[in-house]
Amino acid sequence: MLDDVDPDLQQAFLDKQATLELARKAGIGAPSYWPVTSPSDIEPLRGKARFPVMVKPRHSHKFSKIFGRKLFIVEDSFEKLEERLRLALDHGLEMMVVEMIPGPDDLLSSYYTYYGKAGEKLFGFTKRVIRRFPVNRGNTCLHETAWLPDTAAAGETFFKAAGLRGLGNIEFKRDRRDGLLKIIEVNARITAAQELVRRSGVPIDLMIYCHLTGQPLPEATQGGEGLRMWYPLRDFLSACQMFRRGQLSPWRYLWSLPLLRPVFPLLSFGDMGPIGGALAGLAGRLKVVLK
Repeated sequence: MLDDVDPDLQQAFLDKQATLELARKAGIGAPSYWPVTSPSDIEPLRGKARFPVMVKPRHSHKFSKIFGRKLFIVEDSFEKLEERLRLALDHGLEMMVVEMIPGPDDLLSSYYTYYGKAGEKLFGFTKRVIRRFPVNRGNTCLHETAWLPDTAAAGETFFKAAGLRGLGNIEFKRDRRDGLLKIIEVNARITAAQELVRRSGVPIDLMIYCHLTGQPLPEATQGGEGLRMWYPLRDFLSACQMFRRGQLSPWRYLWSLPLLRPVFPLLSFGDMGPIGGALAGLAGRLKVVLK
């Protein structure tokens, strides 16, 4: 039994340029971007691209397999930009130069939803980012649940215009220059924050299963306002970066920690299997290193 997905649309979401084109058609805010498919596309960017910029692949999985990362960031040098683009093109990758939306990571927010084959919506859920590691470019290390009407409205506009079927997650960043939410990326899958979503009262996995098997859907109401999902080590490293930059004080860091009711990505006293498996894998890697 297969999901209600549209394979062509899923493929478009995997293509970062196609995603930005869908956003423009839907009237959703998007960063400026310039496709680069050959060396001749590089020189026209001189004077156009405003630094800092991201050098992003159209297909992230191909890029990360070669470079071990999702993208390059170029802070202020056209020569460095040219070097990064030529390196990627030499590996046969199609790239984009994408404007970086300025501002801290807590301007990022996400919307989750699911549409069935007949266009019926199963749920809507929003959350926001507090910190990422590395700062301004890495994965989220502290998430927080919050109902964000503007994020939900922008997400609905995008997914309806795109004709979403199945699961969709869209991430935005608020651009302080014009106050608009700008699209960052779209994922047509369950994300790493799933445990936070589930604990907040929206069991996405169970709802999709019941929908596909014709069973009554469990009640889903976004609650748990302020519930936080925490990667302690990565979050500490993020805080250290922010301390050095003068962007965070130790007291604000300590105040932000979810010490009373944290949600961890793997640790749950009701199900120790995931954390046990992770520790076993870590022990295995250490054993190899220490030999």
